[in-house]
Amino acid sequence: RNHFPGYMHDRVTFSSSYLVALLAHIQVSLGPSSGGGASAAQLRNIALCSQLQEVHRSMLSLLPRLPAPAAAALQGPLDALEGCAIDTVSPIFKSALEVFESHVLAMHQQQWGPTSQSAAASGSAMLPVTDTSSYVNDLANALAVFRSEYMSKFIPAPSPTVPSVGSSLAERAAARLLMLWVRHACLLRPLGEQGKLQLAKDLGELQLVIGQGLYPLDAMGPVNRCLRAFR
Repeated sequence: RNHFPGYMHDRVTFSSSYLVALLAHIQVSLGPSSGGGASAAQLRNIALCSQLQEVHRSMLSLLPRLPAPAAAALQGPLDALEGCAIDTVSPIFKSALEVFESHVLAMHQQQWGPTSQSAAASGSAMLPVTDTSSYVNDLANALAVFRSEYMSKFIPAPSPTVPSVGSSLAERAAARLLMLWVRHACLLRPLGEQGKLQLAKDLGELQLVIGQGLYPLDAMGPVNRCLRAFR
């Protein structure tokens, strides 16, 4: 028992040294995406993130059973371990988000006002909106690839019911993407009545594909309330 503090100090020192070496390895294996499917380096880092999370979860469960000084000494390495897990995969989400945002910004390339004088002369009758805009379809395809090639590889899978690095980054990406759409939808001018119907159709589909592809909207309280207010 008298040797326990020294033993814990050695273990903490070892853990810190291990984390430094691990971070160096991550810097080597991270690289830009080649586009489309996940690269071998990205898959390694997703697997590494899952392993680091499991180590963090196991060590965290030990803290209540340790003396207060030992638990306090382990808190730093635990925080570093969690940060290390985030660093392994955050570039993947960052690159994907840049692609998703480019699709959202493509809404400004679409015609939202009256398309011609003949349309304006045809009276106030409006055609039903049955299809979503092309930018939403492109975003849906990109999200499907990301979920299949990247998010499905996380263990555990990103979910509101299981706290994890993947869940946190997916929620953050979903919130950022939805708020970006709202901000730019407010800038669309001119916006005719047909355009408003199209925008409502796009928003409904956007909520569906982001909720299924990234993170459930009903688990994102403030963002979900903002969308309802916008509608």
